[in-house]
Amino acid sequence: MKAKSVPTVEEDKAEGIVRNNIVKLFLDIFKIQNGVPRDTPAGFSLLNRRSDDIEHVYELRIRRNKKWETRRMSVSRIGESSGTRTRSSKSVCFKVIFDDLLVIKIPPVPIKSYKEYIQSLSLEGRIAVKLDPKIEFVAPGVAALLKRIHQFDNADEYPPGMLEKRYLFWLKKNPRFRQYLKIGGVFVFFMDLSKYSFLSNVVETLHDPAIIQKRMQKDILNSHDFIWDVLGFEGKYGSNHLSVCFSLNKIFSEFETDISRLTKQYESLPAISMYQRQDWFLTHLAGKYLDKKDISMKPDFIDSVNNMLCGIFEKNIKVVNSHRTAVTEYIRETTFSRNKPLMAGLIANLLDLMAWLKEREVSIRDLKPDNLFVVGDSETNPLFLASVNDSSLGLIDFETAVDCKLSLKKTELSQPMLAGTPTYSTPSHLFPNDLLKTFFPDLPHLFYLQDWQASIGMIYNVVTGECLFEKTRKTLPKIKKLAQEAFLKKKPLSDVFIRGSRLFWSYAAVELTEKLKQNRKNLKSVEVHIPENARKMFLHAMSVQIKKTAGTLKKYVISQVIFNSSKNRKNLIQCPVENIRKYRKKWEEGRNKAKTPADVQRQIVKFLKNLEWLKARIEEEQSVLARLRQTDLSMTAYDLLQLIFQIVFKAMYKEKWGRLPEVDEKILPDGFEDDEDGEATILFEATIAYETTEI
Repeated sequence: MKAKSVPTVEEDKAEGIVRNNIVKLFLDIFKIQNGVPRDTPAGFSLLNRRSDDIEHVYELRIRRNKKWETRRMSVSRIGESSGTRTRSSKSVCFKVIFDDLLVIKIPPVPIKSYKEYIQSLSLEGRIAVKLDPKIEFVAPGVAALLKRIHQFDNADEYPPGMLEKRYLFWLKKNPRFRQYLKIGGVFVFFMDLSKYSFLSNVVETLHDPAIIQKRMQKDILNSHDFIWDVLGFEGKYGSNHLSVCFSLNKIFSEFETDISRLTKQYESLPAISMYQRQDWFLTHLAGKYLDKKDISMKPDFIDSVNNMLCGIFEKNIKVVNSHRTAVTEYIRETTFSRNKPLMAGLIANLLDLMAWLKEREVSIRDLKPDNLFVVGDSETNPLFLASVNDSSLGLIDFETAVDCKLSLKKTELSQPMLAGTPTYSTPSHLFPNDLLKTFFPDLPHLFYLQDWQASIGMIYNVVTGECLFEKTRKTLPKIKKLAQEAFLKKKPLSDVFIRGSRLFWSYAAVELTEKLKQNRKNLKSVEVHIPENARKMFLHAMSVQIKKTAGTLKKYVISQVIFNSSKNRKNLIQCPVENIRKYRKKWEEGRNKAKTPADVQRQIVKFLKNLEWLKARIEEEQSVLARLRQTDLSMTAYDLLQLIFQIVFKAMYKEKWGRLPEVDEKILPDGFEDDEDGEATILFEATIAYETTEI
């Protein structure tokens, strides 16, 4: 599922203090809801104490009418733990379930002034408004919390903006309630998500192992017709598990013998039918015990049957586990097949969101499943997720976002927050604009691509339930540390950015290739209808990419001086890749200019290899471009991941930085062979003899 990391003791302690302060706030709200004074005896306790529990469940208690009133609430951190987060000025968010779902965002710089707090609330919604009405958003506001303290008549009929104004006006008349907008003595932001589900929660449900486990048990309990039906068993679970069926029948025969012997030891037992014996057998096969309450027989007899079946299954545990594995595989495949339309719908909605952000010239720069929520009517349409028309994705966090159009109106693009979530970030998230502009003159485009890189990880997560860049994300804290060291030593950050980019993208390319291979079947089976706005967005990006590649090829041919005539250069630029391949083989086999010095031949072969790679790359890009020109386009999640990654990688990684380090060349999207001096251009003076060579 999600990538997890282990926070340090200090981080865990600090987070625990914040959670306790959150619980204390809601304990005070619990008092208000019960009409008791604030100094009423009260307390709370943590119910689940496992260190690996993401959700912390608390019991609140207050003394009322000489007895204790209790209720429960839960608090959990949103996003990756502080142990993996790139340290920055980014706020920390918590999810609170108290009656319904509430998100609490704690700003990094404490806000102690109420006036400053209200101004901050206004700023939080500045970009969100620009995305309206296409993209729903949940902006922070006082109403999200205060509605739990004071309710207006007919509040449900008010639009959100009007309700927020009413509560702000109410606070003017009742300033003492401003303290409930604070946690740990400082103001925090509250967002009401009672109507929505986080994308992360939806994805977890699609891949929840607990659901698979329950369905596995249910399937076994209902398999009377299959355990004793060889053909039916084979048809359902596959011929590769057929031997398990025969083994189970033998184990059941042993059980029948033992149960017959056991019944003779008990008097006045009702007759035990074959169906009931099978049912008992299947109950234990599913990992359960016979319940004395459900069976009208002597309790000690049921205990004996439970002990008997435990002993039989323990003795034949390999067969039992093999059967459970076969059933689990079947359930996992059928569940995945049933969920494929929902996955395709979520991915289509994500693409639609990306295209709208690009159209509105906004980059979020911290897109992740915990910042997105699902919009749709699940009550009237349970399959609403499968349709882009019936569902969409909304946003809750604009803290790192950039309004590129507004910024450029001021001549200079505003410096966004240097922050991000490692699983969905790139090295460009960690460096200031002034440095990035030396490598990427079009900064808005770079910021859009940051969101595209995040979408790669989310698409993979939707289909597999797993983290894509699990190893790659660990390079970002290292890159940040290198940048800090360079800054202290007054060394150029540009060198750190190049070095960090080489490290990051080498890991990313390898990890993507490996995981695409591991999950090829499932990724290939999810067919996504590409929204028209997203198709046009990718079409434009690929057109720009082809022009750049063609420009690189032309420059590469013109810069060499071996084939120096205008005719040969024109042929080198225009001829198809197959001609270059044949011509390169002739030089490798010595069929061209046998008297040519060996070092010159090596340089010619090297030049032709690089030229061949460039032409093959252009042909591949043109093939993708032709596909993107099709209207009503569909692509598999597998192809979509490759497409977006290639666009992002080729824009964010400069070929002049050299071949990616410490990776298998066969699985990387690089191309040029390294020269000893790191340059790709061939410089050789004695080339007159090759001017008449036919290509």
